[in-house]
Amino acid sequence: MKYMVSCSLIFVFFVSVAHGAEGGGQGQADAPRKRSASLRDLVLKKSHSGGSLGDTEQEQYERLSTESPTDVDFKPGDVGDTALIMSVKKGSRSLSATNLLLTHNANPNVVDNQKMSVLHHALRNKDRQHFNLLVTKMSLGSLNGLDSSGLAPLHYAILWGDLDVVAKLLEKGVNKMLLTEAGQTPLQLVQSAGHDTKTSVILAEMLKPEN
Repeated sequence: MKYMVSCSLIFVFFVSVAHGAEGGGQGQADAPRKRSASLRDLVLKKSHSGGSLGDTEQEQYERLSTESPTDVDFKPGDVGDTALIMSVKKGSRSLSATNLLLTHNANPNVVDNQKMSVLHHALRNKDRQHFNLLVTKMSLGSLNGLDSSGLAPLHYAILWGDLDVVAKLLEKGVNKMLLTEAGQTPLQLVQSAGHDTKTSVILAEMLKPEN
């Protein structure tokens, strides 16, 4: 319980500082934006180790939490990563951080500047643990969303070749006829993915258009 409370404080601390960076002039925003960048590292480091806030960090948290509203989906910098996106990109070792962010109402449907959602990142990284956690929490629109490379989560799953992952996406109602930006159907993607014969045959059967 102490571990959960400590980690929760870190996340609130991070988003409080990050949100505060939005207000004021450019000069006033620079300092909190820099602090938010370092706190993003702190969030994951502390949540992985189970460490608690130090005395100075605790004082900062108490001060900032009263001065600034929290915004767990704040996206500092050019990359556009929310804390949740950052956590998923770190892989399965940051699953506890992802869970805590979701507990604090982080929005899994937010995309980064490459139009990639947390599910895009999980699938591109072949991270089944994050996929299983996130797939049930996302809207159908996000599940069918194309990133800047023109691929939806289903396309990444096909390229991965994980039958269970493809099956779960289909169970969630994703469009099995959804074209890539290059105009490929999921079936055509199977044919060009280079999987073994058995996997290709099963995928083709799963993605066969309904009569």
